[in-house]
Amino acid sequence: SEESNLCDLLRDYDKPAQEVIAEMTDGGVDR
Repeated sequence: SEESNLCDLLRDYDKPAQEVIAEMTDGGVDR
């Protein structure tokens, strides 16, 4: 599924997942 692919992708990043998601979503989930 797309969701599990995203999790696998995030494991490849050195940054925290939240930072990566913030960049990908142009602001992040918390804002």
